[in-house]
Amino acid sequence: YLLFPLLQGMNISFSSHIGNNQHMHLKYSTDLARHKMMKHHMTEAALAEKFDHISPKFAKILLLLLLPLSAFSLSLIFRRKEKYFYDHFILSTEFNTFFLLSNFIVLPLLIMLLSMVLPFQLDVGDNIYYGSVILCIIITFLVVAFRRFYEISYLASLFKSILFLLTYLMILFIYRQVTFMVVMLFI
Repeated sequence: YLLFPLLQGMNISFSSHIGNNQHMHLKYSTDLARHKMMKHHMTEAALAEKFDHISPKFAKILLLLLLPLSAFSLSLIFRRKEKYFYDHFILSTEFNTFFLLSNFIVLPLLIMLLSMVLPFQLDVGDNIYYGSVILCIIITFLVVAFRRFYEISYLASLFKSILFLLTYLMILFIYRQVTFMVVMLFI
């Protein structure tokens, strides 16, 4: 993922950041962009180009934020299991590695190879079928991992997997906002 990404992955473009934040009625990113354009006498296109050039470098380094945030989430969800934070951190590392590999390397590569063989084109990226496959793969991974690591039942593991995925969506949101702010800081 870090060297040869098949998808844009966690490298979110300037226009995607602005559009997603506007969609969620978060205006700070637009205000920050306007401030940068006025301060540096840039057009929006020039700012977007500079952002998109710098962003992948920071996005890859800031992926490390996902580890402690995910571990903290796991420690809250499984607080009665009396595990050390380090244990949650290790599982968090395994999950995030699996998430990046499956989402941005293995599945896209598999779909591209299948598209060469099959008579119809399969889409990779933001569509309902791809998202559903990824969701099933991730939930399966989490159910098995939680069942083994925390020694809980399948039903409890499924419930806590869904709960963790909801918190992980918040973690990804935090990651994207931090990435946007850090990149804007260095423009």
